[in-house]
Amino acid sequence: MKRANTIIVAAVVLVGLALAPLRTIEADETASSSAEEATELTEETEIFDADNVIVGHESSWFLFGGATVGRSFHSAGSGNVTGAQLSMFRLKHGRWVGAYTDVQYDFQADAFTASIGPEMGYKFVGFDAGIGAHFGDGGPTFGPQGRLLLTAGIITLYGRFAHWPELEEQVVQAGLKIKLPLIAPWGFAQY
Repeated sequence: MKRANTIIVAAVVLVGLALAPLRTIEADETASSSAEEATELTEETEIFDADNVIVGHESSWFLFGGATVGRSFHSAGSGNVTGAQLSMFRLKHGRWVGAYTDVQYDFQADAFTASIGPEMGYKFVGFDAGIGAHFGDGGPTFGPQGRLLLTAGIITLYGRFAHWPELEEQVVQAGLKIKLPLIAPWGFAQY
C-alpha cells in the first residue's frame, strides 16, 4: 500500500510538472548587451518554478475521454465488455463532481448499452449513477445503473450494477477505464 501511494504521488507530481508554465528570470535593468553578460543571463534562466504548481487546490474543470474494458456477469453467463466514456468534472480540494456518458458493447448479451448521469468522489474513491439504455433485440430498454470507482489518475477500476426491468435481468460488471484529458484545466486556476 505504501508503494502504491508513492507511485500515485509521483504520478500527480509529474502531471503537475507537465502543466506548470515555463518561466524565465527577467534580465537585470543594468545589464549590458555584451556577449559575456548574455551568457551569464542564460545560465541563470529558470526553466521551472515550483511555486506555480497547483494540484487539486484551485477549482478547475476537466474534460476526459477514454476506453473501457471489463467483464459482465449475467444470469445466463459472463462475457467481455468494451466501450468508450466521456466525462466532465470540477476538481476542488480533492473533491470532484461532474457528469459522464458512456457506450459499451456487451458480448454476452450481444447488445450495446449506453448510460448518462452524475459522478462524484473524493480523491481516489467515487461513484456514478444514472439512467442506462440497453439496445438489443426488440428495441431499447431503460433502467437504472450505478458504478463504484477506484481511480488513480488516468486509470480507474470499477464495479457496475445495472438493472433492466423489461428484460427482468440484472448485470454486474467489473472493469478498467483508461481516460485521458481532452481539455484540462480551465476555470479559476491560473496557469
